[in-house]
Amino acid sequence: MKDEILTELWAIKDQIAAETKGNTRALFERLKVIQNKSGRPIINRTQKRKMQAT
Repeated sequence: MKDEILTELWAIKDQIAAETKGNTRALFERLKVIQNKSGRPIINRTQKRKMQAT
């Protein structure tokens, strides 16, 4: 069975990877720009895990 959501996500990932020519640093910078333009709150689960571990 084909998962339409995963197929779309992989297509978006491939498009962004092509735009950044496989440069990981450029990929993350591009994703930060997209995230900041979204206007949605940023959730940092890393900090939450660190707090739970202590």
